[in-house]
Amino acid sequence: MPIIAYKTMNITAVWVQVRQIRCEGCKNSFRYLAIGTRNVATTGLPIVSSDEGMRGQLGKALQKALDKVAKKKNQGEGMCPHCQRYQGWMVSKSRLKHYGKGLGWGVAIGGGLAIFVPLILGMLISGALGSVVTVAAAVGLPVLGLVLGGIWAFRKTISVGPHTGQVDRRAMKDAEHNDFMKMCRENDYQPALAWYASIGGQFQEKVPVIPLADFQQRGG
Repeated sequence: MPIIAYKTMNITAVWVQVRQIRCEGCKNSFRYLAIGTRNVATTGLPIVSSDEGMRGQLGKALQKALDKVAKKKNQGEGMCPHCQRYQGWMVSKSRLKHYGKGLGWGVAIGGGLAIFVPLILGMLISGALGSVVTVAAAVGLPVLGLVLGGIWAFRKTISVGPHTGQVDRRAMKDAEHNDFMKMCRENDYQPALAWYASIGGQFQEKVPVIPLADFQQRGG
């Protein structure tokens, strides 16, 4: 039976969207810039599937994925400019994201070291002491990786606050946003892209930044 080598093509895009929300803490309305990434892929057959056709399928798949994001509640994060608090759902999503990543990398790195380090220690230290040290390294390194991964995640995860004196440039009061929109109109700027650029967002050649239609979230 012949082996078929499939062609694959993928694209990663950054999406940005201006969202209006009412703070669950102080009940004031504000705007924030939600930022995220989406990766889509498509598979085709050699000769049969042209690059142009696959790029077309890729574009449709990306648009479909972004259409879902654009209408979905609880996306992105931004600190309320009125009370310096993050919404509870923002904290929950941040915790899930960073703890999942931190603990996963911690276990993977610690486990990898636990394979090689005991072998090296076993060669350097002989006898009963070498056996004890080897076992300790094999058990302790994954645990250490787990702990360090948890510490990294804790530092990266946002908390509700209030974060007195801090400013999150991803968020604006409605009056500030009105002034910002006036500036965009006068300069013919796309608002979400202009906001993204103003906070240091990166525009890379192979990673498009796609603005989504504004979204008003009701009920937090």
